[in-house]
Parts: sequence; C-alpha cells; structure tokens
Amino acid sequence: MLTLESFHTSDLSAAIDQHLPGFCPQRIVVIPQWPPVTRISDILAEELISAADEALVGAEVAARYLLSPRRGSGPARLILLCGWAAMGLPYAGTSAAVMGGLVGLARSWALELAPSGITVNAVVAGAGVVGSNWDRSWPPIGRHPTDEEVAHAVSFFLDERSAAINGQVLFVCGGRTPGIIPL
Repeated sequence: MLTLESFHTSDLSAAIDQHLPGFCPQRIVVIPQWPPVTRISDILAEELISAADEALVGAEVAARYLLSPRRGSGPARLILLCGWAAMGLPYAGTSAAVMGGLVGLARSWALELAPSGITVNAVVAGAGVVGSNWDRSWPPIGRHPTDEEVAHAVSFFLDERSAAINGQVLFVCGGRTPGIIPL
C-alpha cells in the first residue's frame, strides 16, 4: 500500500510511477492531513506553507492522474475531503487555509476538468475540530457525524448515478450549516 505519509508530495508522482506502474485510476478520494489547531502567534509561516503545500499539491497530483489516459469507459471522479475549518474557526488559520483551498480547487477543477469527463466535488466533514471549542458544541442533531456518515457522503459522489453532479460541496455537519451559509 502506498500512502502520502511515505513520501514528500514533490516525490509522490515519481513514487506512484515506481510502485504502481500503469496506475490509471477512475476514482480518487483525497484525504489530506488536517493541520492542528494553533494560535497565529504559535505557528511559523513555513509551517503554514508546508501544510498547504502537502495538501494542495497532493490533490493536484491526484487530478493529474485522472487526466492521464484512462482505461475503461465512463467518467472519472475526484473527491476532496475537507475539514470543518474551511468555514473559518478561531485558532485554526492553517486548517482554514488548507481546507478552504481544497474547496476552491474542487469548484475550479469541476469547471476545468468537466470536458475531460472528470467530476470534482468536495465533502466537508463537520465532526468537530479537535482542540477547538467547536468540538465541544453539539450540532442540531444532538451528536457529531460519524465516520460512516462522512464515508457515505463520499460514496454518494463516487456512485455512477452522480455523474451529473459536479463542483458541489456537501456538508456532513449534523445541521450546523443551514444557519450560517446563505443561499
């Protein structure tokens, strides 16, 4: 098994080519490492840049693999899993930058890659942000979403019946977003 943790992002493409020759996926789910909750005064600019580089370049490598000649027929799927910090949280500036960047990539790439038969969507997991006050507050359903519920949202976008859904952001939040995101 090849994981992102085994390689620096700049070496990822070469590592995939070496360990998985002929790798031509139809579906990729990008699950970035989620940066810790940190006060702005406690994080170095280099740490923020490194966290953003790992997540955003890793997603870019995944998108390039979907653009490579694919075997089989039918559309390809790219799903970017994001954390709730994309909404903006105190002491989660690095996470907000990384997760917000992934949401922006999903929407932009949906337009860019659609002519190639690739749909790109994002799932924002609102299960709480460890170390923030947000993880202690309860959403309207009275509990945080489970990993299985987040996985179900990802599988929804991966399903062949979702071929016409592109550039969307699905919040698995337990009901938190209806009161804070305008239509």
